[in-house]
Amino acid sequence: MTSAFRNYYNFIRPHSTLGITPTLKAGIGVEMEGNRWMALLKKSFDSMG
Repeated sequence: MTSAFRNYYNFIRPHSTLGITPTLKAGIGVEMEGNRWMALLKKSFDSMG
C-alpha cells in the first residue's frame, strides 16, 4: 500500500500548492489524460516488455 500511495501522490494527485503533480513540476514529463490510474498502469506494463 505504501508504493500505491507514493504513486498516487507523485503521479496522480495534484499538489494543493503547486496545482500540478510533483512529477510534472520536476519535469519528468509524465502527462496523463482521463483515468490516470489506468494510464500509469499501462505505462508500467509498456516499460516491462
